[in-house]
Amino acid sequence: MSLFRKAAIAIPLIMAGVGQHAIGQLIYKADQAVQGFYCDQKAPETTEICIANEFGRTTQQLTENTISEYSPTLSSDHSVVVFEFTGALYRLTLQSGKIEELEGCQGLSLQEPSCSAATMRIVASGNSRSESNDVKRRPQLFLIPVSGGTPEQLTKPEDGAYYFPSWSPSGNSVCALRYVDGKTEAVVLSINSRETRSFSLDAKDGCVPTSLSWRFDGKRILVLLSGRDSSICEISLEDGSQ
Repeated sequence: MSLFRKAAIAIPLIMAGVGQHAIGQLIYKADQAVQGFYCDQKAPETTEICIANEFGRTTQQLTENTISEYSPTLSSDHSVVVFEFTGALYRLTLQSGKIEELEGCQGLSLQEPSCSAATMRIVASGNSRSESNDVKRRPQLFLIPVSGGTPEQLTKPEDGAYYFPSWSPSGNSVCALRYVDGKTEAVVLSINSRETRSFSLDAKDGCVPTSLSWRFDGKRILVLLSGRDSSICEISLEDGSQ
């Protein structure tokens, strides 16, 4: 049984005041946040996946073990939470509580998974565990079925290093931060055509880009600028204005 209606979509969040590792995902219905998944530090070296309501209060703890789960993200059918642990991706089936590693990804070190709200697919940042070349070791974006399978590489190492991928509400595109030649860009990648659009991001008042996500309408992306005075930069995909 799903915990959420099919109309819900999910975007990444950083929740203040909910544990020491409160980074996860908000679940939206009709443009209103109603619940969220996050990781909460329960012991010095252990975090657990929890569900919180819109006020940041824990409503249910989903895991209880001796490992630290990070970056929980909800599948489009609301049956599975995918999370990261030491460079590997795992599935938590909500109905049974079963946890298993995603098959087909063992040769990669993967992080920051993001489940599409429209299709049963994951995009994650990662690289080969055996690669020694500095350029080829740059983290790239990979497309992976929620059920597991061979990851499909979406980007090229020579174009830069990619972090913090996030699906558009339609499931047709992903955005990510790209670092290349000392510069930081927000990149929007079409899943079907593989065409990209890039938007230059500069540090402002000592703040640097650290994550990004989509607006509910899919026409704008939000970039978190972290530092002494953190702020959010909004980029219009229609005209590129910030």
